Amino acid sequence: MPAFQLDNDGTAAWRQNQAPKEEFPIPRDVYIKDSFSKITRIAKDTGTYVEYVRGTRVYHIWGDIGQVANAKSLLENMIADADSNPQDGNKPRKWAKIPSRTAEARRLHEQEMDVEDMKQRYRRNPPVEAVFESIVCIYATHNQQP
Repeated sequence: MPAFQLDNDGTAAWRQNQAPKEEFPIPRDVYIKDSFSKITRIAKDTGTYVEYVRGTRVYHIWGDIGQVANAKSLLENMIADADSNPQDGNKPRKWAKIPSRTAEARRLHEQEMDVEDMKQRYRRNPPVEAVFESIVCIYATHNQQP
């Protein structure tokens, strides 16, 4: 390769507007963090040119057949290590499972809830004979006239 030509075979094929050798689709629920640097590293390591086609969730790969196969396997590994899409945060697999209470814990919780319910009913509707101490605040106004 001449000193002035720093392109690999895949990049040269891409510059000559050749059709990509391979199209690699990305699953919808996959989110690849820092994908540009990872794709650049894969392209450099395999001697290919890899381009993400916006709006299609597809990577196009240029290069020799062997290099394209290596790039495709590295892309598959990258997808396997990727997180699921953060926009799909309400899916059950994103949320940790909460263990159910044991029978004893459930009994104690229900007992606490019954006591709290009794307190709230008493607070809202106290018996007529109940006497409560109260604190009275007297506010003085500064503009009082004699």
